Amino acid sequence: MKNITRISLAPMISGALLVLCFPTFDHNWLAFFALVPFIISICGRGKRESFIAGSLMGLPYFFGTTYWIYNSLSMYGGMNIYFSYMLVFVLSAYLSLYTGIFASLFQYLIERTSLPALFIAPLLWTIMEYLRSMALTGFPYSLMGYTQHSFTS
Repeated sequence: MKNITRISLAPMISGALLVLCFPTFDHNWLAFFALVPFIISICGRGKRESFIAGSLMGLPYFFGTTYWIYNSLSMYGGMNIYFSYMLVFVLSAYLSLYTGIFASLFQYLIERTSLPALFIAPLLWTIMEYLRSMALTGFPYSLMGYTQHSFTS
């Protein structure tokens, strides 16, 4: 139980902090610090543990930033609210695979290269967001850049 808590608490805190960065809550300054607990928690872990931690970070992150989907499904699609929550959870689980892959690749690259984490993390995060927005049918929502929307106006 202690091991599960150690693996899951920091990533889930990062996922919740990421939700607070987006326009609904609009604490965009948190985007610069939100991933820190997660990155610290996966340093020194194996690729499997890193993948699990990344996926656990993605669940609250994507469930909290795709709230508009279950509202749309229930209000405009006439779908049962519980079923729409379940569908959004399944979508969040799929999307969190990308953050899990990010964590595994980050851990792999940290072990294999002499490049600093401060270089690897943003580059890899951007690549994974690009793939998420293009792969299969694409899902270009909840991208980290959206947190900085107020700086463009």
